[in-house]
Amino acid sequence: MSAPQTTTVPETHMDLSARDAKALTEPMKVVECDPGVWNDSEIAVYSEDRRYIVSLPAGYCECEDAHYRNSKCKHQRRVEFALGLRDIPSWANPNAIDDQLLRRLEEREDDE
Repeated sequence: MSAPQTTTVPETHMDLSARDAKALTEPMKVVECDPGVWNDSEIAVYSEDRRYIVSLPAGYCECEDAHYRNSKCKHQRRVEFALGLRDIPSWANPNAIDDQLLRRLEEREDDE
């Protein structure tokens, strides 16, 4: 009887948390100049049927996940990816990334 085979994940792939994966793959729209925000440091994120206000400098999102778990939620992470504050891992499958995020990143590249 042979020993069971184990599969190891490359260390670079372990850098992506479950919330990062949701931030990259779930349908969300990031709107920097939304009329519902109170100041320039706030950004609106539309996810499902709701709008969430995110403030990266304050480390704030009005969603329950950010409030109760006291950690960055998928909305905050999505803003970081959308604004180019965090790079999407090069090994990430582009077919799995949300189309809104891909379009946003393409627009940012065209502006540069």
